[in-house]
Amino acid sequence: MVPLPLATLSEVGVQIERFLWSASSRPGEPDADRALTAVLDWLWLAVVEPVLSCLGYVQTQGHPPRVWWVPTGLFGFLPIHAAQRRETGAMDYVVSSYAPTLRALQRTSAKLSTRSRALVVAMSETPGRAPFLYADEEADAVAAHAAEAKILRSAEATRDNVLGHLGDCSWAHFACHGEGNVLDRSSSRLVLHDHQTQPLTAADISTLRLDNAELAFLSACSTAQPGMRIPDEAIHLGSAFQAAGFRHVVATQWPVFDSIAARISRNFYQQVADGSDGPARALHTAVMRLRKDYPESPTRWAAHIHLGG
Repeated sequence: MVPLPLATLSEVGVQIERFLWSASSRPGEPDADRALTAVLDWLWLAVVEPVLSCLGYVQTQGHPPRVWWVPTGLFGFLPIHAAQRRETGAMDYVVSSYAPTLRALQRTSAKLSTRSRALVVAMSETPGRAPFLYADEEADAVAAHAAEAKILRSAEATRDNVLGHLGDCSWAHFACHGEGNVLDRSSSRLVLHDHQTQPLTAADISTLRLDNAELAFLSACSTAQPGMRIPDEAIHLGSAFQAAGFRHVVATQWPVFDSIAARISRNFYQQVADGSDGPARALHTAVMRLRKDYPESPTRWAAHIHLGG
């Protein structure tokens, strides 16, 4: 057991309030970046550095080890993977993954199959929503690296059509808007063409049992933001895809720019496709490249997380 004397209940509450304010702001806003930087600084000092020091992982190394975070209670709101101080922190020492529960972690595996059939949802146009400008670019990036790809674009991407194709794929990529519900995470949704009449919710996904599922990439806003009604489990869209059978899930803890999402996706699939990195390390590499370009803007680079083995 690692003592965390700085992580008092009252101080955790202060940091969550600060984080939620920054996460509700537009990425790249100076005030939001300053607030998130303060949260990451506190997380490093109070939580992450003591844990990594105990493990012997706070040292410079060329091939960082893997760690898995299973945050419970209020810690589920915080970006533990991005904790840092003065631009040095967790990402420099370890490759972080999350799991909603220990049981979920036991079902995971690090390897992907070499013959992947992908389902790609690309919502460049969505009724009642702003255009998703880079959705088609993301779709092309996935298709270029999958053995086979079924792409559902805009009007083709209905709830029933997506659910009908999920059972046939090993990879699923969603380039679309996402809507979270902090009070009821089971009603959080991926915004498809018929979202106004037949929304695709976390509850819909979590009831599926998909035997061939390997990788789900949720390139949408706030797909890994937990709710407030079940304090001991991180319930969100990302964990719903895990419950459905996907062994690896990439999701986001707050809203992201279309251009940033497309860049992360492109770099991620390039890394996965060459076989040198599993999904966790591929995402780590993609985020580190972004962090290098925006060192003082964690609202831009720190939103994406990996769940699974």
